[in-house]
Amino acid sequence: MVNVKLFTKRLNEFADENNLVPKELAKALKQNEKCIYNWLSGKSKFLPTIENIINIADYFNCSVDYLVGVSDDDSKAKTKSDAMDFPKKFMLTVKEFDYNLYSLAREANISNTSVFYDWKNGKTSPRIDTLATVCKTLGCTIDYILERD
Repeated sequence: MVNVKLFTKRLNEFADENNLVPKELAKALKQNEKCIYNWLSGKSKFLPTIENIINIADYFNCSVDYLVGVSDDDSKAKTKSDAMDFPKKFMLTVKEFDYNLYSLAREANISNTSVFYDWKNGKTSPRIDTLATVCKTLGCTIDYILERD
C-alpha cells in the first residue's frame, strides 16, 4: 500500500540525484517551501494531494505507483498532459473491471460511496491512499486509473 516513509525516501533520492535543494524544488513544483521541507524530512504524516503527487511524478518522470511506494518498478509514465480527466477515466475503469460504485465500495471496504460520487462528479479529488485501495481492489495500478501508463 501507500507508504509515507518510502515516498519521503524516494523524493529525497530524486532531489539528490538532480542536485535540488528544497528552495529550488519548491520553485520547480510551484509549492510552498515549508511543504517541501515537511515532505523531505518525513515530518508530514500525510502524503501530498493527488495533484501534487502527479506534479512530482511528472517533474521527476516517474510513475505515481513508484513515487508513493506501491511499486518498486521505477519505469517512466506518461505525463499528466497526456491523460484524460480523472472523473471520466475513473468511471470507465470501474465499468471496465465489471464493478459499479456500490460493489466497488463494498469490495474495497469503503463504508461510504459518496466519495466515489464526488470523484465521478469532479467535486473532490481522491486521496492517494483511498485511490490506492480502489486500484488494488480493481487489480490495476494508480497510474492506470490516472491514465499515466
